[in-house]
Amino acid sequence: MLTRTRRAEVEEQRAVREPLDIGVDLTESERDLYDAVWHWQAERAEAEGMPVRFIGQMPLRLAGACLPAIRDRILDARVNDVLAEGLFEDNFDEDNFDEDEDQLR
Repeated sequence: MLTRTRRAEVEEQRAVREPLDIGVDLTESERDLYDAVWHWQAERAEAEGMPVRFIGQMPLRLAGACLPAIRDRILDARVNDVLAEGLFEDNFDEDNFDEDEDQLR
């Protein structure tokens, strides 16, 4: 027979975490980005019939922790969507691309 004991049940000196809210004044563009992420997640939640704080938990957490990271994640996803649809390749001219310089001529 195998039994498991949770660490919380045996650890005598558990760390006590006390959350601390820190107010931050966002610039207008930072607030716009955060609001856009919130509305994006609200639309996803409504479409799926789920609570926004459930469906959007990770994007909202990332936006709350690091706006540049959520911006990059969104931009990367958009670029990947465009590449997956082949939209980039339709306008790509290999003759004008210098692989050594990794840029258009």
